Amino acid sequence: MPPYDYETHEVKNTTTGVFHNILERKSYGFICAIDFGTSGTGFCYAAANKGAMDFKRDIIPNPDWPGNQGRGKTNTSIILDKATNTYIKFGADAKNAASDFAFQKKGRFFALFKMQLYELIPDTPFIVKDTADNEIDAMIVFKESLRFIKQVFFDHLRKKPVSCSEMDVFWVLTIPAIWDDGAKLLMRKAAVAAELEKEDGQLIFELEPEDASLWCLASGLISLKENDVYIIVDCGGGTVDIAIHEVERADERRPLVKEGMHGIACFSRMPVVEPGDQHALIRCDRMMKDPLGHTQLQDNVERAKCAFNGETISVIQLPDSLLQSTKNDSNTPSKAVNNYNRMNQTRLQLKGTNFIIPAALFSEFVSSAIRTTINHVEGLLSQHENVKYVVMVGNFANCRRKWRLFWTHLISSQLSQINRAMQL
Repeated sequence: MPPYDYETHEVKNTTTGVFHNILERKSYGFICAIDFGTSGTGFCYAAANKGAMDFKRDIIPNPDWPGNQGRGKTNTSIILDKATNTYIKFGADAKNAASDFAFQKKGRFFALFKMQLYELIPDTPFIVKDTADNEIDAMIVFKESLRFIKQVFFDHLRKKPVSCSEMDVFWVLTIPAIWDDGAKLLMRKAAVAAELEKEDGQLIFELEPEDASLWCLASGLISLKENDVYIIVDCGGGTVDIAIHEVERADERRPLVKEGMHGIACFSRMPVVEPGDQHALIRCDRMMKDPLGHTQLQDNVERAKCAFNGETISVIQLPDSLLQSTKNDSNTPSKAVNNYNRMNQTRLQLKGTNFIIPAALFSEFVSSAIRTTINHVEGLLSQHENVKYVVMVGNFANCRRKWRLFWTHLISSQLSQINRAMQL
């Protein structure tokens, strides 16, 4: 497998007393927090109050998304009007409509664009590409995404017996710890352009692993006392962010946390299909000529990674449009699988649209990210012997193999003094 990007940065904790600080600034009617992820996006909100907050009762997740997408997170994808650069659809609704010829004619489809900011070369313009490989100013895509989310929030509130203007909402927006100052500034400009911040101080940005840390402390899911040290491993769709904290003061209501002493580890996405990539499981000469199919394939791979238990075969459904677009190529998917099996003594199978991968091979596929995460956490643990908890959060934390390997390795090492950690 190819190596994965790995970086370490200093990060600053910005979560201490966040709810109290918000309420001291102005008496807002609502607080709305947007989790703008690489592969999935969602939001939640609460009516602001100066009393104690019940997390189960007072924090309300986003309602059903437009287009019968259901609740919870939706895909971070968007269709922009080619003429006006304004949103037509967002989320799974956009992904489902992107293959429609009518939308292809008048719209541009963007998916997995968040990580493109990280992949940009420093001191170059902030641009992202749609699935047809056409460039656009990144701020337009982020602005329109945030404008859509804001509209969904207010449409939801209008159905309730409450009065709320745009000036009554305090916004919290999550960003990756790996972003440099330029990417963070771009996100702020996009949020201002989407009119999340109509007055100074109406919007704050939170680093994603810091938010996970805040939740663990404020919700009481882990019990901490003064000087306790804990590590947050935030396994998202595109990055694994790692931060370490020490409790400065612990009381029943509001623990305070010192600044994170370490930053993050970052991994590029792990593709199954890439043209010309000798490490890919399937190599087809022109696989990327169906970009929408490739985007759907990446989603299917993410689901397979999270469901993998290390013992059973993994079945990844290949989009039919992607298979059809390559059926006349010199190296069809079936030929690629047969060639790969012959060269590597493996037993991959392609039955219809189902790509069947033996457990041993899929394990190799996901192990690189797991090993890198383990190595980085071990490095932190070797420097800080008094770590009480290691907490895993995020979508990829649901990968059962990652969970088992991670803790089996740490517990069997010299670091066995760590308490049984939690997965959130």
